Amino acid sequence: MTGLHNGTFSELIGEKSVIIVSYGVAKSSSSYAFQLIDSACYNNFDTVLQYKEYRRDILKTNSLDDMASDLNSLFSRVSKQPAKPIAFKTHEFFKVDQKPLPRAAKEFRPLFRSGDAICVGTYRDPRDVCLSFLDHGERDRRAGNTSNHMTKMFSISDTIAATKWQFRNLRFWSKMPNTILFSYEEMTQNTNKCLEIISDKTGLSYDIMKKTNDTISKDKNNIWQYNKGIANRYNNELSSEEIDNINKVFSKQIDLVKLIRSTSPL
Repeated sequence: MTGLHNGTFSELIGEKSVIIVSYGVAKSSSSYAFQLIDSACYNNFDTVLQYKEYRRDILKTNSLDDMASDLNSLFSRVSKQPAKPIAFKTHEFFKVDQKPLPRAAKEFRPLFRSGDAICVGTYRDPRDVCLSFLDHGERDRRAGNTSNHMTKMFSISDTIAATKWQFRNLRFWSKMPNTILFSYEEMTQNTNKCLEIISDKTGLSYDIMKKTNDTISKDKNNIWQYNKGIANRYNNELSSEEIDNINKVFSKQIDLVKLIRSTSPL
C-alpha cells in the first residue's frame, strides 16, 4: 500500500479508509468490545447491511484469523474503497500452524505507525481464560454443538495449550505501534471510560458506542458471547493446589499480563 500518512488516526477518518483491528485474547470480552466499536463504524453508512456488505467486499469475512497471509491484498482492497472506517475482529495474528513471518511483520508495523490502522485489544488473566474455556465447552455440549474445539475441554489441563497460544498472539500485539490494550476487568467493569479512550484514539463517536452499550447492557442476552463478567474467578473456583500448579504453567503469561496492566491507558 502506498501513500502512507503521518497524521493521527482520527485525522484520517473522512480522508481515506482506515482499519480498526478489534483484537482480543479469547474469552476476554473481545466480542463485546468489537460489538461497541462496530456500532460506531456502521453509523457512517445508511444501513447496517450496507456496512456489512462493504466489509465483506474487503475482507471476504467478518473476521480475519490470519492477517499475515493476505496482508498486502487486504490493505490494497481497503485503499480502493470510499473513505470510511472499517473494523474487524480477530484473536490472532498468525495461525496456530505457522511460525511468525518476519517479512509480513515488517510490512505490517508501518501501517500502524502511520495511522492507516489501529488495534484496540482486550486481554485477560490466563487462569480465568482457562475457566471461561471450560464454561464455553460445557454450554456447547449442552446445546449439542460438538464441532467447537472447546467441547473437548473437560478440565484445566485440556485448556492449557489453547490458552498459551492466545498469549503468543497477545505478546505480538503488545509490541505493535498504535495499539491500545484493555483488560477484561476494565472493559466489563469500566466500559464507558474505555469507550472514551477508544473514541479519543480512533475518532469514532463516543455517544454512539455508549448508546449501544446502554442498550445492550439492559439485557445481557444482547451482548455477543457474554459470560459471567467476573474478575479473578480462579481465586474462588480453583483449589490452592490447582492455583499453585497453574501458576507454574502460566508463569510467563502471568508476567506478560502484569507488564501490560502496568501501562494501562485507564
